Amino acid sequence: MELQPDTLLSLLDVQEGMAVADIGAGPGFFTLRLAQGTKGPVYAIDAEEAMLAILRKRAAERGLLERIRTLTADATALPLPDGAVERAVASFVLHEVGNLGQAIAELHRVLAPGGKLLVVDWEKKPSPKGPPLHHRLGSQELQEALSQKGFLPQASPHGDYYYKMLVTRP
Repeated sequence: MELQPDTLLSLLDVQEGMAVADIGAGPGFFTLRLAQGTKGPVYAIDAEEAMLAILRKRAAERGLLERIRTLTADATALPLPDGAVERAVASFVLHEVGNLGQAIAELHRVLAPGGKLLVVDWEKKPSPKGPPLHHRLGSQELQEALSQKGFLPQASPHGDYYYKMLVTRP
């Protein structure tokens, strides 16, 4: 099974006026869909300005540019105020973070109480695609790290090689 973005995003139950962040937004795979689902601000955050430039071009082509705020930043230092978003996505990015504990603390800080985070990442098992096994962040390891920071995570497989995790901030 391949990645099913609309099915995944439906887990977040994004409402019309909610503020949403896409952490590690890349060229906008999830960002563009999020911008279509809310009239609230959509923050596209990525450490690579080149990725955000592609995202802005794609958003402009779809008439969504004015609804998306692009921010160049690392997941360990999110340029948002405390409790700024009700929903967030971190897709195939947390395995890239140098300091996972700091990134999780930042996600906890910017996510409003009762907010939800959707994580999609590579499971720590051999596969013909994706990063090397030693570079992956397994669902069990992430679930434990999130729980230690006060999140309520629920993981499940999504496809043969990756998992999805719906995380609630109490």
